[in-house]
Amino acid sequence: MELVAKAAPYLAQHGSTSPRLDAELLLADTLDLTRMDLYLQFERPLSADEVDRYREACRRRAGGEPVAYIRGRREFMSLDLLVTPAVMIPRPETEVLVEAALRVLAEIAPEGRATGGPRVLDVGTGSGAIALAVAAGRTDSRVLATDISADALEIAGRNVQRLEMQDRVELRQADLVDGVRDEFDLVLANLPYIDPDWPDAVTAEVAASEPAVALYAGRAGLDLFRRLLPELPRLAPGGQALLEFDPRQSAGLRQIAEPIGMIEVLTDLAGRERVLVISL
Repeated sequence: MELVAKAAPYLAQHGSTSPRLDAELLLADTLDLTRMDLYLQFERPLSADEVDRYREACRRRAGGEPVAYIRGRREFMSLDLLVTPAVMIPRPETEVLVEAALRVLAEIAPEGRATGGPRVLDVGTGSGAIALAVAAGRTDSRVLATDISADALEIAGRNVQRLEMQDRVELRQADLVDGVRDEFDLVLANLPYIDPDWPDAVTAEVAASEPAVALYAGRAGLDLFRRLLPELPRLAPGGQALLEFDPRQSAGLRQIAEPIGMIEVLTDLAGRERVLVISL
């Protein structure tokens, strides 16, 4: 743990807002241990190669590279997911959407819209985080996950295989829902929703590291919502849709959604408006 004690101030000096946590995660990853194991094995000697690899990981973090990309994975809803710069890093606030989705699915009969369980559509799946968390939480559900990016779908596919959910999660390359003709009990979407002209739209680290195609969506961040929302009555007649959004666009998004169905807004743990629920 002496290395962690030295690395944390170094990372703090280079802009990390969680330097001790970053230092511990990077050392645990270097040694293929859990953070708990670090404390249980605090007197373990490190080889020269391990020290060199840890210093390189810290150098990358000091250069602004996210810890998740350095490690190549991120935990989301207790799932260990592979992540690369081809996909956004899953955020804790997205758990609000998944938890709400599981509550909705709990009210749906096992047969859903078809034999084999409720049908769920995850639009813009990225790493597959939402699709996989929903499939893990409602094991008889069948999830179709779309993304426009072939690179993102490659990462999502690896996550599907690692978690052995090939029988529950199907991946399809599509621009939003182009070519999707099925009907679903529930539509979920964590689309790009940032206006690049917003003051402090994203942090410098996010802007430099994460894929722009997964972040930005034109003026007020509403471009993709304007395209997706009119499709919802066709995709989930009598069902529901849950959409993650930025609190800054609440009024504009409500205006688009109100003609489509009954709406409700859920807040995240910080009390900010975060998920729009549309009953169709």
